[in-house]
Amino acid sequence: MKHNFFSKIPSALASAVVFVALAPFIVGCETAESRKDLALMQIQITSIEENVTAISNQMRLQADLIANMEQPQTSIMTMTGQMEEFNARAQMLTDQMQSLEQSFNEMTRSYRAESLERSAKMNLRLDRLEKELVALSIGTRELVGQSAVAPLAGTAPPEEKAVILRAEPVKEKPAFSPDLPPDELYQKSYNAYLRGDFNKAIKGFGEYVERYPSTSLADNAAYWVGESYYGKGDLPSAAKAMDRMAEKYPASNKTPLALLKSARTLLDQGDNEGSVDRFKKLIDNYATSDEAMQATDQLLSLGIQYPPLP
Repeated sequence: MKHNFFSKIPSALASAVVFVALAPFIVGCETAESRKDLALMQIQITSIEENVTAISNQMRLQADLIANMEQPQTSIMTMTGQMEEFNARAQMLTDQMQSLEQSFNEMTRSYRAESLERSAKMNLRLDRLEKELVALSIGTRELVGQSAVAPLAGTAPPEEKAVILRAEPVKEKPAFSPDLPPDELYQKSYNAYLRGDFNKAIKGFGEYVERYPSTSLADNAAYWVGESYYGKGDLPSAAKAMDRMAEKYPASNKTPLALLKSARTLLDQGDNEGSVDRFKKLIDNYATSDEAMQATDQLLSLGIQYPPLP
């Protein structure tokens, strides 16, 4: 459009020149003086035509230059449009990623809640079975004890004799024979725990850890020492036993549970500082365990966010 406009300017100038050249004839002046003026005018017209031609050429060059400049602008507009389209697609992908991340977080929270619920139900069931088993064991022991001390019908009680006892230091006897192999010692100690004979279980498992500290069952034996203290209601000793087990066997699969039980026992005793310390230790060292998730929730219930949010 600009090139066409510039091309019309030379023709307009030429028309003006012709009009000036014909002006004397129009007014009818044909004297010698007018002819002299006409000759001069012819020379001026020629000069003007040359100038018009030069101006026309310059305008064509400018028009071509402007046309050439418009092409990069068109390319820039095209690239700008492509960039806008790319940005729109990038924003769309970003929105999709945010949506996926939100869905993933919701699924993680849901799974975590379900896992904790299943774990809580399982623990309640195990506790109920354990109490029933202990009650049954105690009842059985009472029946056996009553039958052992009941006198036979028709027999007189044995004559009582005075016995003089000498005060001697009492040596603590081992729970089981020192000659027992490791597996049999462990099994007998565990049977004592199931019967509710927690003192014997504590001694048996303690002897196992002392005699065989490097076997594959040593960490389990150390853990059951703590559980036996729990069974007899000695919570301070139970927490200490669990701490010793976690310190001596940090790679054991029972260590996270030992730390969790130690923390909860201290919390029940009012030792919040010691409890929080063990919850944090559990999260730091066993972050992927189920016990770590329970520890995190326990700390949240105490108003503590751990690990702290960035």
